[in-house]
Amino acid sequence: PSQSSAEAVENSQANARETSLQPGGVQSGLYSFLLGCTTPCSDGGFGESTGSLAKVVQHCCIASEREGVLELVEQHRVIGDAVTLIEDNAWSSPLAAEILGGCRRKLLSRPQSDRRFEEFYKLAQQIGEGSFGNVYKASSKSKGEAVARAVAVKVFSLASPIASPQAKVESEESKRKFASFVGEYAMLCRLDHPQIIRMHESFQTNADLHLVLEMCRGGELYALLVRRIKEDSSQGSHGLLEEDVRIFLRQMLLAVAYLHNRRIVHRDIKPENFLVYGAPGEPEADVLKLCDFGTAMVLTDQKPRSMVNIGTLSYTAPEVYMRKGADLPADAWSLGVVLYVMLTGTNPFRVGKETSKQDTVKKIKAGS
Repeated sequence: PSQSSAEAVENSQANARETSLQPGGVQSGLYSFLLGCTTPCSDGGFGESTGSLAKVVQHCCIASEREGVLELVEQHRVIGDAVTLIEDNAWSSPLAAEILGGCRRKLLSRPQSDRRFEEFYKLAQQIGEGSFGNVYKASSKSKGEAVARAVAVKVFSLASPIASPQAKVESEESKRKFASFVGEYAMLCRLDHPQIIRMHESFQTNADLHLVLEMCRGGELYALLVRRIKEDSSQGSHGLLEEDVRIFLRQMLLAVAYLHNRRIVHRDIKPENFLVYGAPGEPEADVLKLCDFGTAMVLTDQKPRSMVNIGTLSYTAPEVYMRKGADLPADAWSLGVVLYVMLTGTNPFRVGKETSKQDTVKKIKAGS
C-alpha cells in the first residue's frame, strides 16, 4: 500500500482492536479503496442507512501479522467476524475480484425500506414452511418485462405493534425472526455458486421482511426422493438409482466445499434444504441448489466452532450432542446421512414409534 494507505491501515487496526466485536463495526481509511467506485456512509455502511440494514454488514481492512498482507474483516452482529487475507500486490487476482464482487452484491441487494414489496411482486400459493418464515411462489410486476418473472419469496412476519397480553412473547419472537432474516440475508449476500440458491433482492418494513429468491420449480429434494422411491418400490428398489445418487451427491459436495473453503458451516444439511431447480421433465430437473442459510455461520480463529445445539436431529453430527460444538466436519456427517437416505430410502437415525429421541441421540453419539 502507499504511505497514506499504510497510515490508514495503522489507524484502523488500532480502532479494530477496541471495537471489532461491537455492532456498528469500525471505520477504515481503505474503505473507499476496497469498494472502488462505491462510497461509504459516515457510519461505515452502504448508502443511506436510515430505516435500513445498511449498517449490519461492515468492512474493515487492517494490517495482518504477516508482512505485506492485509485482512479484510467482514463484521456482523449475528454471524460474527470473517477474516480474509489479501496480498497487497494481488488486487487483480481472482480472490480480490471475488471480494470486491461480494461488496458490490451487498450494495445492490441491500434491503429496500423505501419501496413496498407489493408494488413489485404478487404473492401466490405457499410452497414451503420454516421455523421463522414461510416461502411463497410470487411473480414480478415490472412493466419492463415481457413475461412476469417467477420467484420464491421467504416472508418473515413480525409481531403486531398493538399492545396485548402476548406483547412480550410476540416481541421476543419478532427479535428471533429479525435475527434469522438478517443472518440469512447477510449470508446470501456473500455467496455466489451455481449449486446455492441466489437472492435477487430484499425488502424491509415494520411489519414484514421479504427475501426474494430464485424459483426452484422442482421443489424439495426430499419430496423428489419420496416420489421416486415410491415409483421404484414396485421393482424391489428402496432407494434412488446409483447414477442419480452420483449426480446429486456431486452437486451437494460442490456446494458444501464452496462454503467450507470460506470457513462457513451450514449446520442444517438435509434433503429438505436441497431444492431441485427444474420441474420434472425439464433439462434442469436434476440440478440442485442448497438453501436455508438462517443457521449458517462463519467460523473464525476466535470462534472455530459453533456451540449452539442447532439443526435437525437425525442429520446432526455426534459432536454436537456431545457438547463439543459444530465445525466444518459436522456438515460432512450430515451429508453422509443424506447419502444413506438416497441409497436406501431410509434414515439410519429416524425417530419413530419404536425409537425415542433419547435413543436416537445415543445411536448418533455411538455412530451406529
